[in-house]
Amino acid sequence: MGIFRTYGRRGRNHGSPELSALYLHPVGRYDIRMTNAVAIGILIAIAAFFALDHYVLHWEAPLFLARKFVELLQWLAFWR
Repeated sequence: MGIFRTYGRRGRNHGSPELSALYLHPVGRYDIRMTNAVAIGILIAIAAFFALDHYVLHWEAPLFLARKFVELLQWLAFWR
């Protein structure tokens, strides 16, 4: 088959991890891997959200999200 597998996916040992970390699935979705840079970016975004919430909304956003999460759990329990 050469370098490419079925549907054009690359093998594990072909190319650098940066180039083969993102490939197109047959249904059109992308497979994006979690790297340290992505994890640090998500951590910074979450920390910034809580810092902004503390100074602007006085901790009301996490309470709102917790209430909505409880509602979601109750809704899911209904469909069980």
